[in-house]
Amino acid sequence: MNDKADIFVVGSTNGGLNWDGPYRVNSDSTTNDQWQPVIIVKPDGTKLFAGWYDRRNDANNSLIQIHGAFADLPLNTNSFATNFLISTAQFPPVFTGTNDILGAYDTAYPPHFDDCDSRCCGSYDGTYKAHMGDYDTAVSDNNYVYYTWSDKRNTSTNHAVTRNQADIRFIRVSWPR
Repeated sequence: MNDKADIFVVGSTNGGLNWDGPYRVNSDSTTNDQWQPVIIVKPDGTKLFAGWYDRRNDANNSLIQIHGAFADLPLNTNSFATNFLISTAQFPPVFTGTNDILGAYDTAYPPHFDDCDSRCCGSYDGTYKAHMGDYDTAVSDNNYVYYTWSDKRNTSTNHAVTRNQADIRFIRVSWPR
């Protein structure tokens, strides 16, 4: 399979002297993209959770959903056999951008254009004006995983331009028994 965007994890049971894996986390049979994983280990060290962006359900390899998986530790080749859907809707990617293509770009985060360029939204001129960031995270206690991700399913209209907005979503998932 010529799949260039899968999620893999490696593990060590002896403090990093030796490594096992890599083990493939996404269990789909497509060549669609999976990327930007977030992982967390249960505080007692018995389980691992991974959540990531996934395009397996879109024939055009464009629309995104969030998938997850649990695994018992230590890992083995069947650790991630079962993936589950986390997000309830597919959403399009939102790019940093210009005002050239209405609705396709998030004008609050312009690309690397000169600030005087007419295609650039000059109202945001901070250090990270060309960077939306990857702020997804997972934390856990002995009962739950708490996971956040950026989800762009909702639209908003501002200055007569409708675009998908970059919302932050949250879910609490019980650790499997």
